[in-house]
Amino acid sequence: INVTLVPYADAINKIGSKKKGFFPRSCARRSLSVMDLLSEMEEGNIARAIADKAVVEGFMHKLFETLKKGDLVKVDGYGYFKPILTTKEGTDKTRLKDEDIVFAKIDFVLTVAGKEKLKDTQFVIKSKNL
Repeated sequence: INVTLVPYADAINKIGSKKKGFFPRSCARRSLSVMDLLSEMEEGNIARAIADKAVVEGFMHKLFETLKKGDLVKVDGYGYFKPILTTKEGTDKTRLKDEDIVFAKIDFVLTVAGKEKLKDTQFVIKSKNL
């Protein structure tokens, strides 16, 4: 995995006493679509890849419907999808109402078994920030 180094920023500390150093952030080499991945899995058999895509789209539809209900979705042996929430811009945070809260993003959190599957990943720093 290609990694770029990003400077730390710490808004909690006083000006001039910021954390020093960098943290790693992955940088994608390319972007693959679901069909690209499924075509690779099915070794170019497009008919099977299309059928697989219908299953993936059905799963994703159900995943989002389940998250809307407030439930986490666990993918056994890998991790779980978790909603990350925030407030709308300009919201009075001392008097929050239901409509002030929105999805910021959905995180996929690895379980121990999921982390184990990635333990042999090789990382290469592609940054001039050294």
